[in-house]
Amino acid sequence: MHNKTRKVNARKTWIQAYERFGSISKAARRCSIPRSTLYRWLKRYTLGGLAGLQDKTQKPNKLSKLKVTPDIEKLIIDLRKNYKFGPKRISIQLLRNNNIKLSESTM
Repeated sequence: MHNKTRKVNARKTWIQAYERFGSISKAARRCSIPRSTLYRWLKRYTLGGLAGLQDKTQKPNKLSKLKVTPDIEKLIIDLRKNYKFGPKRISIQLLRNNNIKLSESTM
């Protein structure tokens, strides 16, 4: 929690520097940050106030299409239980027997 408030306070200081100097360039130089960063945080502050200075989630809005369907998952589990195959061998078996191409890291 402490790190989050430190970041918000730093961003608030940048906004205050801009308001004091009246110039993006001067404020960015004074705060040792790129102008583009100050523009971004100024925009977020204008739209959301102090809440706009908080970090946004890094989670993507939309997850890519899942490659492993419940049927494929069942095949993987069966190979793992019945034959004690590891990820590499499972990948090979799925490609040979079922024409399903999945990487080892997907297992």
